[in-house]
Amino acid sequence: CGGRVLLAHRVDAIEMSSPSPHPGIVERNAAVTVRGVKHVVPATANAGLGPLSSTSEASEELFSISADFAVITLPLGVLKAGSTKFSPPLPGPKLAAIDRLGFGVLDKVVLEFETCFWDHAFPVIGHMSVEPGEHYMFVNLVRSTGRPILASLISGRCAERMERCSDGEVVEGCMVALRSVYRLRPVPNPVASVVTRWRQDPLAGGSYSFIRAGSTPSDIQALAAPEAGGLLGFAGEATTTTHLASAHGAVLTGRREAQRLASPCLVVVAESATVAGPGDLTTPSRSENGAL
Repeated sequence: CGGRVLLAHRVDAIEMSSPSPHPGIVERNAAVTVRGVKHVVPATANAGLGPLSSTSEASEELFSISADFAVITLPLGVLKAGSTKFSPPLPGPKLAAIDRLGFGVLDKVVLEFETCFWDHAFPVIGHMSVEPGEHYMFVNLVRSTGRPILASLISGRCAERMERCSDGEVVEGCMVALRSVYRLRPVPNPVASVVTRWRQDPLAGGSYSFIRAGSTPSDIQALAAPEAGGLLGFAGEATTTTHLASAHGAVLTGRREAQRLASPCLVVVAESATVAGPGDLTTPSRSENGAL
């Protein structure tokens, strides 16, 4: 079997064929079709650490892919925006879960300096910010990058306000916070910087999911439930009750869906084939398209 992973794609439509009336059986003519726009960024664009521009050199290409199965890992923020049209529409319980769950924002200001002036032995540097969420932590990236780089974290309402500022204003505010930490030593200006804006990113709509007031873990389970008779799976950090809002949660849910699709309990049969009994289930065969 084979598969394709789509990254940096704007998914506009997901079309599902009617599921088989037999539980766990997928008819050969059944398929999932994903349509949208692929963002193509030249290999030379933003190759190093430097200011990122929203008007990047990326170009756009339309795409349409059909397969036996698809695992949807769209961020919760994209699902909340409703920009991806499902046909047939997602069921009411899943739509309600998408609406109730929260999707927060955590932005970063990455700064590179000529030299390392901070205590590079410490993995993080704390800052008692006046406003909650404002440059409250600087992550020391010297060990992981081999370069004098710090990454400041900004969260919540402060991050949403910051995203409306220019890169220069954000970096200036970050340097004020950093110099308040190291008052007894000179702190030079950075030689390069990157400012993220995850809330404004149409391919994300935010950074991480959380159970906000009015939602429960059952909403996460509803979001994670497969649709279209098992043709359409859902993975990502918002679909796990035990590793919510984490990269490893996203990885584990992807493995969960891969194992489900590879299960001998999900059988692909030809249009003219008879439905196998429970004792006759075998490992599913796949079309050339394989699983998305």
